[in-house]
Amino acid sequence: CDCQLKWFPEWLVARGLQSSVVATCAHPESLKGTSIFKASADSFVCDDLPKPQITVQPDTTMGVLGKDIRFTCTAASSSSSPMTFAWRKDQEFLRDAEMENFAHVRAKDGEVMEYTTILHLRHVTFAHEGRYQCIITNHFGSTYSSKARLTVNVLPSFVKTPRDITIRTGTTARLECAAEGHPTPQIAWQKD
Repeated sequence: CDCQLKWFPEWLVARGLQSSVVATCAHPESLKGTSIFKASADSFVCDDLPKPQITVQPDTTMGVLGKDIRFTCTAASSSSSPMTFAWRKDQEFLRDAEMENFAHVRAKDGEVMEYTTILHLRHVTFAHEGRYQCIITNHFGSTYSSKARLTVNVLPSFVKTPRDITIRTGTTARLECAAEGHPTPQIAWQKD
């Protein structure tokens, strides 16, 4: 029973549907179990956050092939309703994701809880590349984070390095250098 539902009881009464509807408030705590028809219109307020609200979005990141990566997502809620956490990659739910979830009190008076979920990706490969999103849900609804892109890179390494050479004056010197990595490394030369 919040400010976004203030219109609903009046709408039902105006259409003569009051007798066929049984609806009670689940939130805020002071109205829990109260019929929406018995709660005063002034009590339908939005001064708390029963539905989770994302406060920390996961960050787009670049990872190195074979290293570990983690995405963090945090939401706040004034409800004591249990939270569930999920992660998606490219719109597909990650069924066996390695997650770490925890909660702590954010407000001094204990009215707002903050919930954090961390997605761990171990030994990333190119198959891990994509867009990741967290979903935090409680009895009042689900909240979706923004999508964070993971790009996997391979550190550059030399496959051919220049060697010391001695040549005669006026002849052409050929020094060779090559490197591999992802994205493809750019090679620059420097003298002395």
